[in-house]
Formats: sequence, C-alpha cells, structure tokens
Amino acid sequence: MNLHAVHGYLMPLALIAVGIASLDGAGYYWKRTDMLFKSAVATMGEVVLKGGQIRGESIVSSYPPLYKVRILYDPDRPEAARIRSFYDLWFMPSLFRGLGVVFSAVGARWLIFGVSS
Repeated sequence: MNLHAVHGYLMPLALIAVGIASLDGAGYYWKRTDMLFKSAVATMGEVVLKGGQIRGESIVSSYPPLYKVRILYDPDRPEAARIRSFYDLWFMPSLFRGLGVVFSAVGARWLIFGVSS
C-alpha cells in the first residue's frame, strides 16, 4: 500500500471516528436527561433547601431573576436542578446526535465512493 492510498483512508476514517465520538456524547447526554426524568420532582420557580437556595440554571440561555420556570430536580441531588425546557434538556443530545450522523455519513460516503473529480 503506497503513501497516497494511506492518506486516502485517513481523513474518512477520522471523520467516522469523530462521528462515533459525537454519537457517544449524544448517548451520554441522553442518558443523563433520561435518568433525571426517572427520579425528578417537578416544581415551579426556585428550590429552597434548609436555608440554602438552589437555582436551576440554563446551560443555553439565562433567565432574568424571579422568572417563573419549571424546574426538575433529584431529591438526592437538588444542586443539579435543571430548568424544564427543550433547550436545557434535549439541545445537547440533539446537537451531538446530528453532528455524529453528519460526520459519520460524510466519512462513510468518502470511504466508499472516494472524492469525485
């Protein structure tokens, strides 16, 4: 196998590897959200715990203070409260899943059919 042939396989295999890693990341975030739903308690606003104040904070956007939101929290881990919205719960799994599918498909197409001139 010559050097050109080796380089012809490296990029598509790298894309497939990135795609698989993204799909793995999607699985991690999906499982984390699913586990929260199985053990979560829903409430509105802020969760107060023995003098300490626990707030559900968005990973995507910020809400103004005193904004009423639905919060999901695990009674055993209230500090990990999450705002119940599509963006907080499903954005990361959806993003990683989409990226994984695209990278894997492009890499597989490139590996099977090569680059058309």
